Amino acid sequence: MIFPRASPLPKPYYYALAIGEPLGMLGAGAYAIFFPNRFFEWFLRPEDAGVLAGSLVSGGGGGPRGILVAGGMGSCMAILGLLSFLVIPALQATLQKDPQSHETILTRYFAAFSIGDALHISVILALMPAEVRTAPFEKWTIMLWGNVLGTALPAFVRLAWFAGIGRPTFGSFGTSKSLKGKARGDGYQSTGSSSNPNRDSTSQ
Repeated sequence: MIFPRASPLPKPYYYALAIGEPLGMLGAGAYAIFFPNRFFEWFLRPEDAGVLAGSLVSGGGGGPRGILVAGGMGSCMAILGLLSFLVIPALQATLQKDPQSHETILTRYFAAFSIGDALHISVILALMPAEVRTAPFEKWTIMLWGNVLGTALPAFVRLAWFAGIGRPTFGSFGTSKSLKGKARGDGYQSTGSSSNPNRDSTSQ
């Protein structure tokens, strides 16, 4: 993968959002698909699952319903992981000479994921029992921590990207002309640039 100096997606962001996060989502999705009962059980401890303890949760996992729910969640996570794993590298490879379009597409793409991050964490926190929600270090399972932290960490990386931390910007965030010129000097071409290098001299 080529990383121009003035890329809107430098190496740290690329490795975090095009490799690290997708691999985590693919792993979680595979676990939910191939081990649905464990995936179902480990969201809540049996003693915190209320009326489900001893029937659906304890011992027998989620039963046929739990298997379907966990498998469906796993396939959704795998699809989202594959999207980032395949789309972000494709954008990086094909839009090297058009950083403004690259940034614009990434802005929309990351915005969709950011909305999904906020929704996922909100739903998890809202639906868990109140006594569990207020005692994370006592009653949260590894699965709950993985869902919340595993979603929050990439979300903070995306927020840093939106803020322009550690990367140049190319128009979506009020780029200066000098930065655009620098980008063109690093091998990028502006979408509005002329293909005739003698245009300015002949027009005078």
